[in-house]
Amino acid sequence: MNISKKKYRRSTQGRDRFYHVIILALTILLGMNSCKKNQAFDNPYAGGKPALGIQLSLLTAPNPQQGAPGTIVTFAATGLVAYKDQLSFLFNGTKAEVVSIDDASITVKVPVNSSTGITTLIIGDQVFFGPRFKVLGKISVDPAFAVLNGANGAVNNAYQMSDGRYLLVGAFTDYDTKGIISPIRRIVRSFKDGPCDLSFTSGGADGPLNSIVVTSTNMFVAGSFGSFFFNNGKSTLTNMSNITRLNVNGFADSIQVPVINSTKKKGVPAFFGGTSGSITKLLNFQNRLIAIGNFRYYLKRRYDQVYTNRIQVDTIPAFQVVGFNFDGSIDSTYRFDLSTHRGGLGGNGSVTDGVLQPDGKLILVGNFVKFDSIPAVRIVRLNTNGSIDQTFKSGAGTDRAINSISYSPVTNKFLITGAFTTYDGQDAKGIAMLNADGSLYTTFVSKGFTPQGLPTFARQLSNGLILVNGGFTTYNNVRRAGLMILTPTGDLATDYNSLGDFTGSIKDISESINSSGKLTVLLMGSFSQIDGVPVNNISRIVFEP
Repeated sequence: MNISKKKYRRSTQGRDRFYHVIILALTILLGMNSCKKNQAFDNPYAGGKPALGIQLSLLTAPNPQQGAPGTIVTFAATGLVAYKDQLSFLFNGTKAEVVSIDDASITVKVPVNSSTGITTLIIGDQVFFGPRFKVLGKISVDPAFAVLNGANGAVNNAYQMSDGRYLLVGAFTDYDTKGIISPIRRIVRSFKDGPCDLSFTSGGADGPLNSIVVTSTNMFVAGSFGSFFFNNGKSTLTNMSNITRLNVNGFADSIQVPVINSTKKKGVPAFFGGTSGSITKLLNFQNRLIAIGNFRYYLKRRYDQVYTNRIQVDTIPAFQVVGFNFDGSIDSTYRFDLSTHRGGLGGNGSVTDGVLQPDGKLILVGNFVKFDSIPAVRIVRLNTNGSIDQTFKSGAGTDRAINSISYSPVTNKFLITGAFTTYDGQDAKGIAMLNADGSLYTTFVSKGFTPQGLPTFARQLSNGLILVNGGFTTYNNVRRAGLMILTPTGDLATDYNSLGDFTGSIKDISESINSSGKLTVLLMGSFSQIDGVPVNNISRIVFEP
């Protein structure tokens, strides 16, 4: 006990000496500071710009709160009179004409080609943010589209049924929060106005679905997956390679086959073909399926070689494009050499998209300069047997990659988008329209995009207007963030570009006519905002005549 007390006293004495040293040091420092109390220090904020005494009210709504281009609008603002010859007023980035300024307000005219969004006041290099203003036009987000929560992943493709309902496929695992009621895995059926059709109980796939094809007797899906669920998601049908056939209820077609050295049978997909890599697009022409994607081999599962834990798989070289029969066998009449038992060599670079003509010829685009070892600069057309169509007049092609291609049955023309600036040696900035023979349609002229963003999707609608999406923020020096509507000549369509900012990418669209006889366009893809309002990968817009 005495030893412990001595140690404790030594410990407390040392601690007291430490505290005394600290207090002495603080006292010296305070004394030094008191000697300098009259010393002047530089203002760290000196040199800043003086306040302008301006306020653009966010609390007082503009009068009126919405209007078409040409509408006169008054905004509550103070302190502007002294700067009336120096300021600019913008509607979502588009400069407006200033009509008048007084001590309490600024009155401006909504400019042509302006869009819904935040208003701003600029004086020199100082920016003042105002209230949001809705610009009215002949295009709007459809209020009748009754999907509040959208999809929790990309919606890649759709097929519209004869009764107006849609089959949607993508990377989502929930749709409008109905996955709580019934599991939803990358395929769903919706009613025409968007709500989930819960009577469709497909188990779904274990990976993304990129494309769907529906024929009079069959339904096929393709993407990047290896199995399909059934039994309310508790069981899986395996042995798939990125493509399979479904029945009318959305379940994978299956059959029972005998197992070697066993009395048992094994459930396997009825569609026994596949690919060694993902399929980005699946097309159908006269009962032939054409798959486009990032694969090198066609795969065939041998149902005469089924074992308990494996199935024999045969492989056939087939690069980027392959034809399937409806049972999964390779279509030996399409891009297939019977003597070598091989498919075509494909492109020496990526194939990003493809589209079928009504006559069954296939146009492919991407970032290749040869296809099947024949010069074809980023675009090529294949005959109905899969050979290269030498009559296609693409000439020198594009100087850079092509992202997408679409076909209009109304005009019999094609639209391509990408990073290119020329097509066959002629100016074509990011988007070009092609004639049926592959030559450039020179009546359509791209007006150019900002270097920071390019178009990735374009489709000519049945009304002749062209819907374009991408990462761009301006077109022809006019602000159009992510989405715009062009005329057949490449100009911004008057009154059809009033929607606010769009964020994300469109993968597919589907047109229909509503009960009022107006054109509606269903937008699908991977996007989070339209008209400046949050959405989840699916929305619908309405076009006024």
